[in-house]
Amino acid sequence: MKELQGRFEEVDVPLLVVHGGDDMVCDPACAKELFERAASTDKTLKIYPGMWHQLAGESEENVNLVFGDMVEWLESRARQGDTAML
Repeated sequence: MKELQGRFEEVDVPLLVVHGGDDMVCDPACAKELFERAASTDKTLKIYPGMWHQLAGESEENVNLVFGDMVEWLESRARQGDTAML
């Protein structure tokens, strides 16, 4: 993990970081550090309060929220790509 953390500045692609605010496996502070240190100019951090490590294992309502945010983020970048190709 230390090797990975030492390379956060090398991340220079569009980046969506999603993390459960109550995750006890991976500290949400690490997700915040990745977000802050990444070189990407297109980056988004979503911390979901009250959610745990496995976001896909949350309640149906929470899963829909997380995956809805992910799809929205991806679709917005896909639309930007379509516009750039015109």
